[in-house]
Amino acid sequence: MGICWGSPDFPTPSFRPSFPHDIDLTMSSSSDPASSPIANSCASSLDGAVLSNPSSSHEQLRVFRYAELKAMTKNFSSALGETHFDGMDIVHCGWIEAGAVVMKTAVKVIEYPRKPSRLQRSIMRAKVESYGSLHHPNVARSLGYCLKGRKLLLVYEIPRNHFSLEDLLYKGAPDIVDKGKAAALPLPWDRRLQIAVDATKGLSYLSMMNHAFPRYFQASYVLLDKLYAVKIAPFNLLVTESSDSAGRKSKVIVGIETGNLLATERRRQAVNDLGVILLELLTGLALGRNRWSPEYGSRIEWIKTRVLDSDKIVSLMDSNMGSYPLDSALEVAQLAVYCLGKVPPTLTQVEEKLRQIKGSEISFPTSPRSPEIVFSGQIGGLVQP
Repeated sequence: MGICWGSPDFPTPSFRPSFPHDIDLTMSSSSDPASSPIANSCASSLDGAVLSNPSSSHEQLRVFRYAELKAMTKNFSSALGETHFDGMDIVHCGWIEAGAVVMKTAVKVIEYPRKPSRLQRSIMRAKVESYGSLHHPNVARSLGYCLKGRKLLLVYEIPRNHFSLEDLLYKGAPDIVDKGKAAALPLPWDRRLQIAVDATKGLSYLSMMNHAFPRYFQASYVLLDKLYAVKIAPFNLLVTESSDSAGRKSKVIVGIETGNLLATERRRQAVNDLGVILLELLTGLALGRNRWSPEYGSRIEWIKTRVLDSDKIVSLMDSNMGSYPLDSALEVAQLAVYCLGKVPPTLTQVEEKLRQIKGSEISFPTSPRSPEIVFSGQIGGLVQP
């Protein structure tokens, strides 16, 4: 598992980096909220394109050669999705052998406007290897990376048969490429709450390990396997936007002062985005991916004013959810609104509150609601279809 330096002028540093003060090492995604990085599926196999993984260590990233990644992805022909920051970040599907197991991978290709300097390459390598040393059941595992010219390629393991939370919440939406995913069963209340807990656990872990988050965290970054186990999808090195003399946006590695401010802002933004996901889990409405819409802010505010009302929230709840405890739904709604406030809670506090809500619930049936049946009443705090 590791990194690929694409040419002889990418020497492996002979020192343990003590980083200059003008270099930031925060990790984040560069995608915008309209992206769905690996929400689409690829073929179950790529003929002749399964790469063997000789690494026996789970603590070191593999140093991939660029030619290996071309073979894994059949010359980068199987796109999983795209992140639209300068239109340059693309995620491809690949397969790699690990002993007797063939793992599905996401290969994220990030292209910078200029070739990084030696120092920048060393910094990038150290940061990616730092992320690769992290292990958490709710965070996508890094397998390795490759630096080739202006391109940084990051390799992650993803579930073999995966959905994104976006697939399940907005099934049948016209922009979901894989229409087979539209046949997925509705998510019942207890499963939605567990997904919220697990996604928050992954983000909270990254926060505790001093790693930042996707630039905008949204439902398409939450991957689910067939048992609905949660994995948060890929990240890349923190970059920021700047303008050259022609007014074009470019990617640069930010300085440490700006980077620290950005990292703090990213943590706050991650909590805000988590609040939006909680609203999406409650309502089934596509909110986060419409962030750039002129109506986004007013729509969020409109929902916030209604989800805290025990009478109005019922009309907003996802009709595909089935039965749910109204008291718990109101608590999740209150937490979502708190996350969207100017002084939001920490991720640890959000995780603790979600665990508390889940732990306080009694077992109840969650049979899916028939689409032609409307809300008919509330019995003992349980909203019935």
